[in-house]
Amino acid sequence: MPKLRQSKYELANSIFRAAVNGNRELYGYRRKADLCPIFGVKEETVSKHLSNPANIKTADLRHIIEALKFSDEQILGMFGRGPMFNQGEDKR
Repeated sequence: MPKLRQSKYELANSIFRAAVNGNRELYGYRRKADLCPIFGVKEETVSKHLSNPANIKTADLRHIIEALKFSDEQILGMFGRGPMFNQGEDKR
């Protein structure tokens, strides 16, 4: 069966996970458990946040964006905006 194109919502979640995983290593958070102090929660809750980013509280999102130094493009992508979402769209 052919792979279906991701919805805008699924793509935004994928961008969030990729940004977290990429920047986590870059800024010295080697394991998911290292993110616990940022969120102020247990490792299990961090895993839940990463698997379903839509359920992250705004305050937690701000902390993770600051700690992992997300770029403007990454932040836009997490909200369904930016260059990744403009590909192939009619520019009228």
